[in-house]
Amino acid sequence: MQDPLLDAHIRNARYWNVDGLSEIAIGLQVLLVPLYLYGVTQTSRGSLGRVLAVLVLVVGLPAAMFLSGRVVVAIRRRFTYPRTGFVEYRRDGRPPAFGLGLALALLVLFLVVKSTTANWVAWLFVFQGVVPGALTFYFGHLVRLARLQVVGALCAVFGVAVALAGAGLVQGMTTFWLGFGALYLLSGGVTFWRYVRAHPVPAEAQ
Repeated sequence: MQDPLLDAHIRNARYWNVDGLSEIAIGLQVLLVPLYLYGVTQTSRGSLGRVLAVLVLVVGLPAAMFLSGRVVVAIRRRFTYPRTGFVEYRRDGRPPAFGLGLALALLVLFLVVKSTTANWVAWLFVFQGVVPGALTFYFGHLVRLARLQVVGALCAVFGVAVALAGAGLVQGMTTFWLGFGALYLLSGGVTFWRYVRAHPVPAEAQ
């Protein structure tokens, strides 16, 4: 029998992702990585462009990660909650043991592969695609959002494709994270557009 508490948590998580704004936030944050990589490869050491590129990584990305949740909630108060109601998605604050364990296991596996094969760069691209892709696919399955399953599968395929293309480390990293971010941005943007069109603001909420 379905655990009612788990079922409520799943429905809560599903609603939290119904408008695509979380995907847009992830996509914008991820796109800062290829922006940094492009900047450091196209500028000379000590130049203003190099300094700005480094600031994108060490200041821009942490700031975006810190502020994204607040920005998403502010946008939801304007667009989502007046249309389909309010929900607050809270985690219990405990360290994600499964996630930490998985990350540690993947790190150990990557170090083993790196030490036993010369083509470790290709395996890096595979890991970059398969790991977040599998997690996104599983989350999409858990909350019954098919688009997240599609995004997860495409992410995994893209990582393998970059590896098979034989790209160098920086070129492959730039290409992969550019595609990763664009994929999330596209999925979230289309979802948000469809959500707004499908749920006009009730007259009493205007």
